[in-house]
Amino acid sequence: MALLKKTLQSAAVSVMCLGAASMAVTLVTVDVVYAKGEKGGDRGNSERGGDRGKSGEAGDRGKSDKGRDKSDRSAKGSGKSKTEKSRGFAGKQSGDRKGGGLLRDLFGGKSKKAKASKPAKTAKKQTVKVATATSKRPPKQIPAARPSKPKLSDILGVHPSQLGALNAANASPNAFANASPNSRVGKLGAYREAVITGRVLETELVNAETELGDLTPPTRPSTEIATDLQVAADKRDAFAEVVDALETEVASSDDPTLAEALSKAQDDLAAAQAEADALQNDLVDAQAYEDKEQEVADLTERAAKNEQDQADLLDAAANKEVTPEVEATVQAMLGLNEETIE
Repeated sequence: MALLKKTLQSAAVSVMCLGAASMAVTLVTVDVVYAKGEKGGDRGNSERGGDRGKSGEAGDRGKSDKGRDKSDRSAKGSGKSKTEKSRGFAGKQSGDRKGGGLLRDLFGGKSKKAKASKPAKTAKKQTVKVATATSKRPPKQIPAARPSKPKLSDILGVHPSQLGALNAANASPNAFANASPNSRVGKLGAYREAVITGRVLETELVNAETELGDLTPPTRPSTEIATDLQVAADKRDAFAEVVDALETEVASSDDPTLAEALSKAQDDLAAAQAEADALQNDLVDAQAYEDKEQEVADLTERAAKNEQDQADLLDAAANKEVTPEVEATVQAMLGLNEETIE
């Protein structure tokens, strides 16, 4: 089998060499004949066009006829050679198509299809390069998601449906400023003012209670202290008159008893003055305590009334049940945070 394959390879090479040599000889012969025919035709045309007289014209006509015959023969030969050339070229192509597969199989050559696969391989390399270039680009930065604003329902556990008409608390400041007192927004505006007033009262009440705790409670009412003070003041005034009278008598008399009476009157006046001063201090402290106590009582009453006013105003603005959670939500919607109220 190997010997047969080698024999066929040698025969095929010989056929290809002989075919190529015959094609070369044919093409050279055709070109020479075609060139001579064109040269003869040109000579005949040039001689026919000359002006040499009558005898010259006949000679020229004979030469021209001979040249025309040669030109015709060369043209025929040229046409035939061109036809043969075309047939030989077509036969070569047909032979290549018919015998190409066998020769490629024998010599193990690569087929045209295999050669055609090179652009695909190049395209693959280009794809890889593009992919490599793309991979060098910095990764696209994805912006971080913005934190979502917490909802009141998430903070307080109250859904807007529970607020009902109290959702009007979301109205703009301009709407509150121009709202009618009987409108929903107007009632919520009044409620907001009541809350602010109530928180001010609460602060004042806390301060007053603190001040009251720093005072010493009196042992008796200030009215009783005032009565005793009046008695002590009258006694002091009486002793003062006695002292004045005795001082006048002692100045005009050498009686030792007058001097003793004056001394005793002066001691009584001093004691009465001390008692009056003590009662005066007790009265001041008692009145201060009582005044602060009254202030605490007044603030307590006003705060209680304000709390009731808040409840009434919120109920007037609402169309659903007002729970502590709903009230806290409305206050938050109105911007009534504890830290914003001084």
